[in-house]
Amino acid sequence: MADPQKENGYTALANEIWDYLSRYRLSGEEWQCLIVIFRKTYGWQKKEDAISLSQFFIMTGMKKPNIVRSLKKLLSKKIIMVIKSDNGDTTRYRFNKDFDSWVPLSKKITVIKKDNALLSKVITEPLSKKIHTKETLTKETNTKEGYTPSDIAKKLHEIFLDTMSDEFKEKHKNEPGWLKCYDKLLKEYDKEKLARIIIHYRNDTFWIKNFMSPLKLIRKNKDGIRYIDYFIECLKPQENGEW
Repeated sequence: MADPQKENGYTALANEIWDYLSRYRLSGEEWQCLIVIFRKTYGWQKKEDAISLSQFFIMTGMKKPNIVRSLKKLLSKKIIMVIKSDNGDTTRYRFNKDFDSWVPLSKKITVIKKDNALLSKVITEPLSKKIHTKETLTKETNTKEGYTPSDIAKKLHEIFLDTMSDEFKEKHKNEPGWLKCYDKLLKEYDKEKLARIIIHYRNDTFWIKNFMSPLKLIRKNKDGIRYIDYFIECLKPQENGEW
């Protein structure tokens, strides 16, 4: 009888990632390959590792063409990253934990034509409207005609972009989803508080790499608390409890 024990080794992965993966549809073979990457990287406290097709074959029992196809799908969805050596002999795999950058899923729906023939139509839409990502907010903005961002939202957008590189500014200078995010937050928080949070956390040594979009503010952490509220609580001691 199998009797696995955590003391003999385990693979740690943030609950936030598991929560998102549970909503992201993957094929069985894609899951098998992804689990191998988890095991070979996080299972050894590494961010990336050189994994041969033979290792994938031994661990999954899948045929090599199926392995290659599944890895290509994971790569196209930006769930994994592949780093090849200069001579091309070694391929290293890394899990992309920035799930905001994953490619939104395609949802297949059935449309009935007048002659009652069924036509399959594929439309691309984000995984869930309940998950606040750059894609969902941008789509909401584009579908609601007449939305005009407030001047304050535009100013907050400028403040955020001013903490970024020139290349990033150029790429994200027109982000309707971000502007709408600011306007949503302005219904609950004053502009000075939002500006202080942006400036403080965009200059923090840890958050400068983990707070790359204002959409982060309305997402929830592993404890179910929105980051905007988490940030405010963390800053209170520095502000003597006052805002």
